[in-house]
Amino acid sequence: MDELAQRGLDLTIDDVARAADTTRMTVYRHFGTREALLTTILVEDARDRLAELRPILEADAPFATRLGDAIVNVIATVKASPHLRAIVAHSNPGEVWPQVDPDGRFVALIWDTLVPYLEAARSEVVLRADVDRTLDWLLRQTLGLLLVEGRDGSGTDAIRADVETFVIPSILAG
Repeated sequence: MDELAQRGLDLTIDDVARAADTTRMTVYRHFGTREALLTTILVEDARDRLAELRPILEADAPFATRLGDAIVNVIATVKASPHLRAIVAHSNPGEVWPQVDPDGRFVALIWDTLVPYLEAARSEVVLRADVDRTLDWLLRQTLGLLLVEGRDGSGTDAIRADVETFVIPSILAG
């Protein structure tokens, strides 16, 4: 993970082998391609992060509050993680996902975990669009908040204010 934090998407199999004090061939045997290695890192990390989101999304609070808390948590977690920050900060989203998730495993994990929460929320709130479109838009907005610092900075309070003022109301009908 330290190598990924330092090199970002320029990480090579040789970098990983050196850091693990093993051979390039051993890394290839375990992971295959560099893209498969990056996908594995992201998927494993996403499983941990999504497990941390479950208590937030299942809390006894209105859906808008839970969703806002979850988005703020994701942004804070990515910003606090050197390797995740390196991937996000040095990437063009249109280019990075084919590199690090060519089979769509990372995106599918996020989708499979979060769709049920949005579907369940439909009994509490009316969404402006269908669940898939709403989740797609929310993920793009979260990535935007990670990539572009706001005028007030990108601290937790500023991000929470943006999420509560703009992101959450934009997905709710009425």
